[in-house]
Amino acid sequence: MEAIVGFVGRAPETQRALTAIGLGSNLLVKGRAGIGKSAFLRHVRSQLPEGAKPSIWVPDGSTKHVLEVLCRELHEAVGLAVPKSLLGPRTLARAEREGGLPWKDLARSIRRLSVSESHAVITATLRKRPVLVFVETLEVPPQLADLFAGLVDHAQVVAAMDSKNRRSRIDRLLWRFQETIELKPLALDECERIAGQWLACRPLRFSDERTRARF
Repeated sequence: MEAIVGFVGRAPETQRALTAIGLGSNLLVKGRAGIGKSAFLRHVRSQLPEGAKPSIWVPDGSTKHVLEVLCRELHEAVGLAVPKSLLGPRTLARAEREGGLPWKDLARSIRRLSVSESHAVITATLRKRPVLVFVETLEVPPQLADLFAGLVDHAQVVAAMDSKNRRSRIDRLLWRFQETIELKPLALDECERIAGQWLACRPLRFSDERTRARF
């Protein structure tokens, strides 16, 4: 939907989110399933002012997938703090000569790390330079809940959570968010804009205008 009609509405919430981020606060975005929390986070990220700290996106997924994406995004944003023990002599010499390595030369070594080893690399990287981390969802298994707790210790975090989330494993995280925004259903005029833009891009034939208006 967003790819077709763009992002519609949420101007007050967007401004509030950008203000909180600008103040250095951790931000929690809550709302029921399907209300557009991920789209809102992506929109806020796209509106960050020039000169803001580097930002990365942590998607929903398995622990292994999230760790790999997080390492790749950190490497591309600020350079991953990879232990020298992970690199062979020739690779290490090249890294020192060129001032770093592209992700494709690190990916295989990173994928071989255990969860705790990956966590250590991520933490070491976050200690090097301030980063803004967007977390698509806090609906996560225990290992990722531990990882996200570490993220909040070392980075500014903007995260989304289902308002009905009852997972006790993330309770210890919630008090670390200084600002919370709860997304409500869009206003009727905004819903009409979405429907109108959808029809402009994906024309449908209606039996009459009354039916089209009701659509």
